[in-house]
Amino acid sequence: MKLFFALFLVFITFSHHSFGQLVESVDVEIPLDGNLEDDFSVVSLDTNGVLLMNFQTSLFGKKGRLNFVKYDKDLKIQWTNTIDPGLTYRLVKYFKAEDYLFCLLQETDGRKIKIVKIDLERGDAITTETTMLTDMDVEFFAAIETKVIILGSYNDRPVAELHRLFDQTSKVLPQIHTNFLKVLSLEVNESEKQIYLMLKDEKKCQFKLSVFDIEGKMLFMKDLGDKKHVILNSKILKIAKNTYFLAGNFADNCSDFSSGFYVTPLNRTEDIQFFKFSELQNFYTYLSPKRQEKVEGRLLSKKLKGRDPKIRHRLNLQQPYVFDNQVLLVGEVYYPEYKNAINYSRNSLLHLGENYRTVRDFNNYKFTQSLFCTFDFDGKKSWDYSIDLKNIESEVLNNKVQVSSSKEGILVAFPKEETIFLKLIAKDKPAIDFVPLSIGSKNKEFVSDITVDLFSWYRHTFLAFGYKTSRATNTLASQQFFYLSKLTYETPDLNKGTF
Repeated sequence: MKLFFALFLVFITFSHHSFGQLVESVDVEIPLDGNLEDDFSVVSLDTNGVLLMNFQTSLFGKKGRLNFVKYDKDLKIQWTNTIDPGLTYRLVKYFKAEDYLFCLLQETDGRKIKIVKIDLERGDAITTETTMLTDMDVEFFAAIETKVIILGSYNDRPVAELHRLFDQTSKVLPQIHTNFLKVLSLEVNESEKQIYLMLKDEKKCQFKLSVFDIEGKMLFMKDLGDKKHVILNSKILKIAKNTYFLAGNFADNCSDFSSGFYVTPLNRTEDIQFFKFSELQNFYTYLSPKRQEKVEGRLLSKKLKGRDPKIRHRLNLQQPYVFDNQVLLVGEVYYPEYKNAINYSRNSLLHLGENYRTVRDFNNYKFTQSLFCTFDFDGKKSWDYSIDLKNIESEVLNNKVQVSSSKEGILVAFPKEETIFLKLIAKDKPAIDFVPLSIGSKNKEFVSDITVDLFSWYRHTFLAFGYKTSRATNTLASQQFFYLSKLTYETPDLNKGTF
């Protein structure tokens, strides 16, 4: 009986790869014109579908047009619209509000801007022309009701402008255009009608949270963290009505290397809690068992000698999630590198609407692992986990890991080259690997030069998108496409002792 039970455990261990898989259910291919330059952005609308935005210019780059296509959740077209921005305008950023999408277009080498507000349900668009007050380098963009906020830097100091669309008036937000301040991020709270600016005083190495009302009046500016807990960034998450959390990662000195996570209620920042990477139970679960045991042994040895083991990494932190009455923080450990050949491909989507910086400090990034940490609504940590990201390479620093909640745990998906990996993680349970999905050749065509981006769309569904070149079998002619691919997954049967 013992032998049978041991063999059963071995069978279960090596059978995890056979439970569940991603399936391509619907495909959309948009042929590209070799005489035009296309920059695509894909915006999730959850169960209401997906919005595809395409800024298209001639090869000389002077005349452009902004194309919108809304698809439903089965990737059937619901409406289309095209905006002619005029000569020399380029798409700089976009922002998705609850019912509208706002696009910021800026005249090349000028202050003139156009704000396109498009109704996500009907596709109707309104364009407002105005002028920025400064020659800032735009880094972030957001909208709240009939106002937009443009945040960037001018003369190496941060500047934020509030523009009213209904009367085309504008103002500079006070008390932030000072020396030694660095812009970190911008968020808006539509329900509370507030604007949040995250800044860092680089001279004092101090994180500053600035809160403004919808008219641009500063409500307060608050310093968070201390010398041993230097906050690097912040994300704001609505838990329930009038309940907001502040979460992010921190360093133990004035550097760009994270030492752990923090979480705090927004209205009680004195209750902030810090969690070091070295205190996470499963920080090294992404390693093989042998390597994990070796690394954890070294850390334990340091602790026994009275030394504080420090783990520091560069971390790309995602917007927090709320799953089953808990807050989930997801971060990807990465390191930047320079490559000899600096050749940025059109295949790299810039994710202009996700408040990523479009300034390229490096020309390549490698992602080694992803960290997961969950908290209850009182800020108490419940569990953590780590998975191997197989050294994903990317020309832009953006979110690679996508997550979705299921009754068995958290489904984690990420693309590497042409393959999408999917696994299930849960508290006190071994991870279950699904069958990887390769986005590539089909029955009657040969696919090459394929790129894969991914986001968690709605329940049991992901959306893959990117560029590819297709050539039918027995022919030499090829065609480039931008594609959308709806992926559904089947969860394993976990009620038979496999989890």
